[in-house]
Amino acid sequence: MKLQKNLELRLLNWKNKAKQRGQESNNLKKQLKSCRQGSLKWKNKYKKEKSQRLIYEKLLKNSSGIKAVSQKVRNHSYDLETINLSIQIRESGLISLRSCCNLLGLLNLVFKLNLRIPSIGSIRNWEYKKGYYNLQKKGDITEDWVFIIDESYCIGQQTLLVILGVNLKDYNFKKSLNYNDTKLLSLGIGPSWTSSKIEDELSKLIGRGYRGVYATTDGAKNIAKSLRDSSIPQVEDCTHVFSKLIEKAYKDLEELIEKEKKEFVTVLFLEKGTNLTNISISKI
Repeated sequence: MKLQKNLELRLLNWKNKAKQRGQESNNLKKQLKSCRQGSLKWKNKYKKEKSQRLIYEKLLKNSSGIKAVSQKVRNHSYDLETINLSIQIRESGLISLRSCCNLLGLLNLVFKLNLRIPSIGSIRNWEYKKGYYNLQKKGDITEDWVFIIDESYCIGQQTLLVILGVNLKDYNFKKSLNYNDTKLLSLGIGPSWTSSKIEDELSKLIGRGYRGVYATTDGAKNIAKSLRDSSIPQVEDCTHVFSKLIEKAYKDLEELIEKEKKEFVTVLFLEKGTNLTNISISKI
């Protein structure tokens, strides 16, 4: 009797397992069928896209549009078209060097430009050479310029003297000044910038054909003296003038705010026993 019950129990377990495996097998068959249908769908879509691409390539090849003529650059393995396009993408798109290479590859693929894709180092070297050329380029003595002079960033113990220029022939005084209106005319690097050194930089700039009718600065004494010695009128930067007026007007108010913050912390400590180490005055 006991043996019969064990056999019936085993038979029941076997039937349940068989049903479960049958259900799993049906599910896998459905998944396989769905994958085959999806694969067929994507294969047809690929064939359609490929045929369209071939049609577009044929039309582009037979088109009568203007084709760029590659011009060899002396001592360069890349043509002028590739160099110019790379620099323009960097300047206009404001993208990284790696993104510039990827974009060139995409343009090459889509428009069939047959360009050699330059490396990151090549594009960087082209930018350096163009920047050096711009810093050595001579100006037109008949044009009037406004100099924007500033002793800018520090690199270690060296500081940068930046001289930007605004060509009055092209500038419209009815709109605010932006990046496209300025041009980097001079970039100097040194441990310090005295008025005599700044005057030497201005003399070099004037010698290259840039005539400054006046200059705008932040009011630094060394720059102001160099402008006086160079006979260039100085106009204070309006942003610095406004910031000084605001600082003067709100100086007492800032002191009052700091005093109230400290008094607030003291009240919290005395009334509620708050731990002062957990309070940041700047966040109050």
